[in-house]
Amino acid sequence: MKKIILWICGIIVAAAVCVGGYGYYKIHHTTSSVYSYNRKTSVTSDNKTRASKSVAYLMLGTDTGALGRSYKGRTDTIMVMVVNPKTEKNHDGLHCPRHQNSV
Repeated sequence: MKKIILWICGIIVAAAVCVGGYGYYKIHHTTSSVYSYNRKTSVTSDNKTRASKSVAYLMLGTDTGALGRSYKGRTDTIMVMVVNPKTEKNHDGLHCPRHQNSV
């Protein structure tokens, strides 16, 4: 009976290590790709604009925690910019500011 309990505990620990390792790998891979320059994405958007296709960009501004605030890294500005090479006027943009009284 003691061996069975040890086997079950061992399997649970092994499964937890595997799931934790996989989670760490996925988070590390995602953050590495977000915070690094991606030449393929840049070339793709350049090719689209050369072919007179519109390209949309999402721009996020983050809070630096200035003025004595204890929180940092929250998105305080959201902008969507659409670049359309076919039109000769200013590019369309949508600005969604965060509400000042939100927590």
